[in-house]
Amino acid sequence: MVALIGRDVILPCSFTPHPSMNLLRMVVTWQLLDTDAVVHSYYYQRDQLDLQDPAYLHRTKFFPDELLEGNASLQLNIVRLEDEAQYMCTVSNEFGSSSGTVKLLVAGDLWIFDSATPYIYITHLT
Repeated sequence: MVALIGRDVILPCSFTPHPSMNLLRMVVTWQLLDTDAVVHSYYYQRDQLDLQDPAYLHRTKFFPDELLEGNASLQLNIVRLEDEAQYMCTVSNEFGSSSGTVKLLVAGDLWIFDSATPYIYITHLT
């Protein structure tokens, strides 16, 4: 998926919820696939950000109200060029655990001025 620098993006993560799933036993962890850095953690029915990588501080939003619907997606705010990575979402509960990955590509804005301007200005092109 592609996100623009400075914008917000939702990293998708879905799972099949069990009908008798207990949210008290639900653990969701978002990590960088290559370094295992913690992007966001949720357990005991609240965000657990003590181990969150400082690069993501105050930039993530989780939607716990969506868990019963099988949605463990994460919103990443104010996307930066260095956010380009492969992310892993792991969902665990009393019935087991499953993981999935999503690759985030980050793109910049391309500004092309009229022909009277003798240059092209490119910001954060990837």
